[in-house]
Amino acid sequence: MYYGYNSGRTGNAPTLPKEFGAQGIKFLSIPIKQSMKVQYNGNAVQQDFEFPITVRNAQLNLWKNGKRLRSGGNGFNTCIDSTSEPKFMFPSDIAIPRDSSHWSDLYPCYQDSNLVNTPDLKRMIGTPNLPSQFNNRTSIEFDYAYVFAQDTGGVVASVAALQVATDSVQAFYDRNRFVGINENTTSASLELHIYPNPASEEVFIETDQKLFNLELFNLEGRMMSQFATTKRLDVSNLSNGIYFIRISSEDKVGVRRLVIHQ
Repeated sequence: MYYGYNSGRTGNAPTLPKEFGAQGIKFLSIPIKQSMKVQYNGNAVQQDFEFPITVRNAQLNLWKNGKRLRSGGNGFNTCIDSTSEPKFMFPSDIAIPRDSSHWSDLYPCYQDSNLVNTPDLKRMIGTPNLPSQFNNRTSIEFDYAYVFAQDTGGVVASVAALQVATDSVQAFYDRNRFVGINENTTSASLELHIYPNPASEEVFIETDQKLFNLELFNLEGRMMSQFATTKRLDVSNLSNGIYFIRISSEDKVGVRRLVIHQ
């Protein structure tokens, strides 16, 4: 995953609290290979992210002027290790104590604790770990998720909350119950309807299967309850929100989204 977080006011933007939140892009089916900032203050490193050459440079961990990304400081010319060639910009976890290997946007320089990176609009490009032979006019499909989290404890707490939320999304995906896939790829031979939807008291299930297992999941992918061949589900004790009903019978699976509105 690579992510960004709000650090306060910048330029003429309105003042935002530090607990405004953090958002990350999580690669689900293919590991992330590298990530790099494509916009930063300073003419030597400022990159116009709209151009293909910028994407190529970022995937090679190069700044606009051709210099390679280095560990430390801003990754370009302050508090850097000139011998390093990192694959990730700011790879350290800001939720852990600082040490000599720590390099993050929040703590950019271990040698100089007074050095800070100026808050500004930052754009980044993340690259999936594609096969080495990936030629022109070939294609590959991979899944990713935008994950948002916030906590009233400040920047570090919001990033920690983002990490927890991202782990939950990945676990949900790994169980092959990811919403974006299963909800819309239900077996054609498995008829499944739920009503009413939204619901507040109870939900009825219509299916052509005589024997099946029914599972109820919350939005984070945690199983709330499990039943065998039931066509009536009491939902009066559920909080408002989005849930998913999954039924399975032999090799057939169906998933439907359920909205609870008490």
